[in-house]
Amino acid sequence: MNPAVAELLQEIARAKLRAEERRNLAISQKYGIIRENGTLELRLPPPPAKPTSDDCCHSGCTPCIMDTYQDQLCAYNKKAADFKAQYKRALDGQTIEPHYLAERLLCGILDPLQFTPIRIMHVDYICDYSRLFVLEATARNFILALGEHIHIRADFDTKERITRPFTPVMVEAADGVVRPHLFVRLYDNRMSEYFKKLCAGDAIS
Repeated sequence: MNPAVAELLQEIARAKLRAEERRNLAISQKYGIIRENGTLELRLPPPPAKPTSDDCCHSGCTPCIMDTYQDQLCAYNKKAADFKAQYKRALDGQTIEPHYLAERLLCGILDPLQFTPIRIMHVDYICDYSRLFVLEATARNFILALGEHIHIRADFDTKERITRPFTPVMVEAADGVVRPHLFVRLYDNRMSEYFKKLCAGDAIS
């Protein structure tokens, strides 16, 4: 078998394994604002269980188990109200606090609701019309399913803003760590002008 084909098949197998690990992580993080199939869903944990009269010893304990329950219920209602408010903001397209995202564990540094700056570690100048960018991230915090893409936003001095989808590939970098590699073909357009100026140490978002 062609060595390049063999390496590609191995990378596909590794990507499938990472996708399975990501699904397992998602199962362990059940509650919060979750993105599934391109839509946002709010999942709240169940409220604290209410004690029965038999759970109380009726000895005048301070605090009583009933008092503790009321405190827990009050805290739960406040947390649920906060989540509902953030969920409404997310549905309206507004930025929300990251810790409200249950999928935060799933997507690592990638946030589906806002652009996240990622530092460029290295740029390979393959030729005049192509570049290979190595991003400062790892397979543990830059998690995408096979074939998924990210959106990169370019801001210009003229206040012009362009956003385009790109598909990074997770391969081993020169430092021995699996990192996202972004191959960009350059054309005669504004987005290519943006990529031509990027150097190691710059950040993309």
